Amino acid sequence: PENKVGIMLCLVGLKGCGKTIFWDLIQAMIGGDACFETEQPDRDIWGDNNSCIMGKYVIRITEASRKEFAGHVNKMRTKVTDKTIRVRALYGAADNVKSFHRFYLDTNHEDAIPDEHDERRFFIVKCSGEKIGDGAYFTRLAEATVDKGRVCREGVRAFYEFLMARPCKAHYIGKDIPVGEFARKLRDHNRSHGDQFVQAIVEAQRIDSNTLVWNADQVYRFYTEWQSNGREFDRSKSAVMKILEFKSIPGIKQTVPIDKVTKKQVRTYTFDLVVLRERYGIDRTIATAIEEGRREDVRAAARDQGSSSMIDLLAPTAAN
Repeated sequence: PENKVGIMLCLVGLKGCGKTIFWDLIQAMIGGDACFETEQPDRDIWGDNNSCIMGKYVIRITEASRKEFAGHVNKMRTKVTDKTIRVRALYGAADNVKSFHRFYLDTNHEDAIPDEHDERRFFIVKCSGEKIGDGAYFTRLAEATVDKGRVCREGVRAFYEFLMARPCKAHYIGKDIPVGEFARKLRDHNRSHGDQFVQAIVEAQRIDSNTLVWNADQVYRFYTEWQSNGREFDRSKSAVMKILEFKSIPGIKQTVPIDKVTKKQVRTYTFDLVVLRERYGIDRTIATAIEEGRREDVRAAARDQGSSSMIDLLAPTAAN
């Protein structure tokens, strides 16, 4: 509990799918005194009267909507990872205290969390609606956690042991977050046109190259092929460069060197492919690529020499 995990759990699901029962189970396991829930994070978490979160461990943000949450995203990111948090009681003095808070959000709105392709803070889970309206199921589920107003120790203990059996790291980063089908669709929906185009550029490059330098003409030619797909394409080069907004994407540097032949300035873009591969989850390393190439060379030589034993020996390694 002394380690901030650096990731916020976000449950997205229709009303009645069971999000509140999940929260009840968390409270039963951790203790109600260590839990806090709010519909107004701007007031109760980073507001000027937020002493209500003192001594709390898990904080639930409820019924978030895109309109309400969009303005909170940047502040929420810092609270998820910051080691300290500023608290102040009404009419009292402010103070910075250690933050051990775990933040948890649930919402009925699929577009509430403005997830991005390089997001490292939000773990978004789409909840199944299969059991909506199944009263018998939720009655059994409630009885597994609460018995006549008291916590049912067996159900809570089972949940606790399930969690404790999972491996746990001291700190989690973006690569640790599983990305499901819903999260991928959400990220693609929120991504800019230029960001999707840059991913196409990176995916088209050799895996053993670290840097790509293109001028505006080369970018425009690649964009024309990528966008048109055989259809007529009539957008001008200046219009294309404007909508791509390369400056907003980390890993791309724009320079305007002077061409040695024409003596004119030429706009040039340098793509840091290592940084961009990490951004887009293209995680095959150069070392892996080189090793795979070496294995293939050995396999080819073995085939030429008719040595099946060498092929058999390398096959499991290559598969791994």
